[in-house]
Amino acid sequence: MAETAQKFQDIEESHIVHMKDIIQSYTQSVDETHVQIGEVRIEFERNMENTSVEGLIQKLSDSKGTGKERPGKIPHTQTHLP
Repeated sequence: MAETAQKFQDIEESHIVHMKDIIQSYTQSVDETHVQIGEVRIEFERNMENTSVEGLIQKLSDSKGTGKERPGKIPHTQTHLP
């Protein structure tokens, strides 16, 4: 009986060591991902600091094909419908 108990204990110890390795690998992966997220956040903050409202408005007007100048008034002609 002692021999069987020892085998079960060895199996459990092996399982625990394996689970511990998995958890350590997962922890390392989370740490690396956290560092990468931090780098992206810092880059985003720098981009926001270097972005002006005027620049964003200019990009919007360029993308929509509009300019800064207001169009002139269009003459209105009265139309009578029969």
